[in-house]
Amino acid sequence: MRRAGGFRNFAGALNNLGVSYNRKGDIRKFLDYAQKAYNLFPEHVTLRANLGSAYAFAGIEKTKRGRYTAAIRDLKKALKYNPEAKESERNLAIAHFNEGVGRANEGLYAAAAGSIGRALKLDPGNQRYKTALSVAYYNMAVGYVSRRQFTQAISELNRSLRVNPKNGKAKVLLKHLKQLMRR
Repeated sequence: MRRAGGFRNFAGALNNLGVSYNRKGDIRKFLDYAQKAYNLFPEHVTLRANLGSAYAFAGIEKTKRGRYTAAIRDLKKALKYNPEAKESERNLAIAHFNEGVGRANEGLYAAAAGSIGRALKLDPGNQRYKTALSVAYYNMAVGYVSRRQFTQAISELNRSLRVNPKNGKAKVLLKHLKQLMRR
């Protein structure tokens, strides 16, 4: 029994040390000490939640630095250790969205649509995500049109309009393609 209490006390001390580093803004050390505390006493609910918080802070920090893939990995771990933390879910959606915007800026519209789609799945009511996903599908359609793959373009335009029925560019292009296909 004494040994279990010793582990518990040592794990608590490591956890407290991690929290103090977090207050100083050292997320890396916070995560390191939270992981060590959790490893010693994984069944302790507070240590598990704190490890989730540490991963969440690490993910937010990586999102701010534009390291979206690493941020997504950390935020998924945050939700694994603390699934009740809805803020981590919201931050994961933001990281997916930002990753998608970055891919769109690189002209990788299919990858952008995948990332933004994952963001929208986490936050289905977010109009900004819907608009961005609609634009990504529209841009994919434009690429198909440039390669004269009109059937695929129409499919992407329909997807665009399902996500955002107000996408005027998608409506106009779809109308023109349907007229072209009738000829």
